[in-house]
Amino acid sequence: MIARQSGAWTQMPENTELEQELHHARRRIAELERLAQRDRSLLNKTHAELHAIQSTYVWKLAKIYYQLRDQVLPPQSRVYRLLKSATKSALKHARSAWRRLRTRHAPGGRLGCNVCIDDSQYRRWICRHEPDDSALKEQRKQQFDWQPRISIVMPVYRPPLPYLQEALESIRLQTYSNWEACMADASLSTEVRALLAQYAARDSRFRILELSANLGIAGNTNEAIRMASGEFVAFLDHDDTLAPFALFEIVRTLNAFPESDLIYSDEDKLDARGR
Repeated sequence: MIARQSGAWTQMPENTELEQELHHARRRIAELERLAQRDRSLLNKTHAELHAIQSTYVWKLAKIYYQLRDQVLPPQSRVYRLLKSATKSALKHARSAWRRLRTRHAPGGRLGCNVCIDDSQYRRWICRHEPDDSALKEQRKQQFDWQPRISIVMPVYRPPLPYLQEALESIRLQTYSNWEACMADASLSTEVRALLAQYAARDSRFRILELSANLGIAGNTNEAIRMASGEFVAFLDHDDTLAPFALFEIVRTLNAFPESDLIYSDEDKLDARGR
């Protein structure tokens, strides 16, 4: 979400460290619920596949074969052991061939399951609706009639370093260039401050305020807002990322609707692979 920079829009109530912890706990709960739903879908898929397998003629014939073998032949007999060994070898080769076949014909060369199918469908949607590398390159060349500065405000408090770096990189790689990143850091962490300083040294649009104490997510955010000099402020958590075309789309919308004071954009979820 971004808002026009003014006292009425940017002032946020003070809060405590507990609210910040509650905020991150809720995000974690939402992620765990998503993973639980995925696991339930996989379990339902497995049950459906098992039922389908058990309903086939091959399965029924195999069941009859095992019943007859166990009833007619003594387990210690030579014929029983030979049949058991041959069956085990045949099943091993059949499973191997089946895995290769599924991998070859599954979308993206992966095993066919609900998650993979959904991933394939989603990535096709991305290809249809989001700009590719060539389009992103063209965005960098485009000059809007109105090019407002966007101040990205980020409260920073003890983030995992890889997530923070991904957030900073996502800002740096924006195709719209008239932005500044205003970060209020309450981490009191040498590693976090070193990473922030590294980005500030490379690009002056990264502005860092080192806080002496944690003021909570609202208080830290207000400190970051006070640094902002842009016409609009955009809010970003220290473990979030922006799509490279995010600010471009915001500014395109502002040029189409210049009277706008507030623009809302939704969020998407990323897994550990960034997908």
